[in-house]
Amino acid sequence: MSRTAILGFIAFVTAVTVGAFLAQKYTIGGEASSEMPPPSPRIASTQVDLVALQEAATESCMCERRGGSEEECNAAYASARQALLFKIYGTSQFDEMAASATACAPVSTEIDCFEFTDGERCITTGFSVNGASNDVENRRVCTVNEARAIERAYEDGWLGEDGVEPDPNDEEEWRVANERATGAVDDMLRRILAGEPTPPREPSGGCAG
Repeated sequence: MSRTAILGFIAFVTAVTVGAFLAQKYTIGGEASSEMPPPSPRIASTQVDLVALQEAATESCMCERRGGSEEECNAAYASARQALLFKIYGTSQFDEMAASATACAPVSTEIDCFEFTDGERCITTGFSVNGASNDVENRRVCTVNEARAIERAYEDGWLGEDGVEPDPNDEEEWRVANERATGAVDDMLRRILAGEPTPPREPSGGCAG
């Protein structure tokens, strides 16, 4: 089975569990959104600096990793985000409607998406590592390379040293493979959180891109 197929299957198995959490965390109640739908965008994405906004979002995530408070670390990005919403809509009161996340495993991508006259553009605010165990306190990474490293660790752990996926009809093989994969993710996550550099990686076929 290809890497894309493996990660796709893992994402499917996890989607039901993760999806409920993400819906609760990111979705606004239907009643509020139906009463006040967002206005139409007024500008194109080429009229704003999305690269700078992405850099601010990544720095916010890294700041929290370094031990800063959520409020302090998110201040610059939140301010830039509201300013962008005002440019797009003429108001920033729809701030929460931009936040969403993917129901994927072993990493879920957290994004803020904005509608422009030339289509939707999204900013990645971080990656939730739902493939890790509860033994790791901080289960969040900040960059695409870090997320890809987590996905690769999970895949390698799932397949084992022989590179062969477990027999779908063998419950014990699946249990062992899952324990290996979770352990591999825990190890990689601890290394990332300890400051170990993550070199550029090719797209994994998973949610990290």
